[in-house]
Amino acid sequence: MFDPVQPELEAFKNFLQEHTGFNFPAGLDKEFGFRLERALRNRGYNLSQLLHQLYKQETSQAIVQTLSPLLPELLIGETYFWREPDIFEALTNQVLPEIMRRKENFSRLFRVWSAACSTGEEAYSLSILLHHYFKATDWALSVMGSDLNEKSLEIARKGEYGEYSFRSADNKKYANCFEPAATSKRWRVKDSYRQGVRFQKINLASNDYPSTGNDSCNHDLIFCRNVFIYFKPDLTEQVVDCLFESLNEGGYLVVSPSEYSQQHFKRFEAVSVGTLTLYRRPLRSWAWMEPPKAEEIPPLFNSSLLSPSFAASRVVETKEWVMPPIVALPPVQTPGAPELVGQARAVLAKGHTDECMALCLKAIKKDSLFPESYLLLAGLYQEAGQLDQALEMARKFNYLEPNRPEGQFYLATLQQVLGRNRRAAQAYRRLIAILNSQGSETSLACLPGLSTVELRQLAVESLLVLESELGN
Repeated sequence: MFDPVQPELEAFKNFLQEHTGFNFPAGLDKEFGFRLERALRNRGYNLSQLLHQLYKQETSQAIVQTLSPLLPELLIGETYFWREPDIFEALTNQVLPEIMRRKENFSRLFRVWSAACSTGEEAYSLSILLHHYFKATDWALSVMGSDLNEKSLEIARKGEYGEYSFRSADNKKYANCFEPAATSKRWRVKDSYRQGVRFQKINLASNDYPSTGNDSCNHDLIFCRNVFIYFKPDLTEQVVDCLFESLNEGGYLVVSPSEYSQQHFKRFEAVSVGTLTLYRRPLRSWAWMEPPKAEEIPPLFNSSLLSPSFAASRVVETKEWVMPPIVALPPVQTPGAPELVGQARAVLAKGHTDECMALCLKAIKKDSLFPESYLLLAGLYQEAGQLDQALEMARKFNYLEPNRPEGQFYLATLQQVLGRNRRAAQAYRRLIAILNSQGSETSLACLPGLSTVELRQLAVESLLVLESELGN
């Protein structure tokens, strides 16, 4: 057994804490020493040899790579299907209905992140629950599991488990979600529940999230259980802040009851569900605007032109139209063209699209640098099915107003409708950058019913769909 005050043991604990965030309180020195000794013995080397390897590494990433094979034996990796069933009941009864009601008018993509997922039982439990809850709906589901240990992730990706992973009483309810594995006495998660589930390595102690690069942003639900017990308070606050930013507004963070601490979750709203406490990222002080009735305002964005995977087509769904109509904008400098565009919008509200288009073209002749003419024409051409002309108008508007999110949104969605997914992805990235640079939330004059925060969420989700299709 290691001596708890052995300098080499302290040096190893320092490596572990600095590069992975895991910290073992002094009261656990004896247990930690026992676990480390067993892990080293299983690998055929001693602590001095391990430290020699660690000191040779030149980057933190390389150090983490050296440490990660030991983590399953050092940490208490308590994971199995539907662990703490009350939490899954709370999701079904409160969290999922709430988020579904709030998002269904502008996005039908539900994204979940199981952080520190170990061998993946939690991620697959969430996938099975979501598939049952959203059955017979058109919602798209996305589940990501992340861990620091590559060996655990390999097991998760394989999706095959022994009896010990099924020790929850809820397993009988979901028994038909598994099938016998090729390996004797193991069970495999059925392909229908593996669809949309992916696993990747993420170090929660690092600062490389939230990011579209590792799929760690815009989640509606994050599970991060039995992790903070290993972190010091300052690191816990850092990780909690990163997870807060990784959630959509109104999204939930789920931690274990032993980790409840309002001190660390000050930015969240504490939501009591029975004996549980869940943490919700607050919604800002905007209210969802009901879309105008279809008979009152003619459609400007024909949903029949959009592919089924086109996430942006679900900005607002009614029987007749999808994209909100363009409404009056404040007048700008040049006299003549603004008044003509104002007239164009007035006749459009009465359903006279030909007259509206003629007035826009007249405004362009009057002042070819007045951008609103092109934005209105982009919508008119799109509604008429003249997508190339619509795209040309959107490009001209973006040339004149490169930092207006409305125009960039038109550009991205039209490229996507035309099947030019790489260009659409570039446009969505540009749109996200524009919205990030604007800071505070504002309404969008040309996209009523959407705030800049919602538009950014929609853009990120559309980009994720595209990147998945492109294999990025």
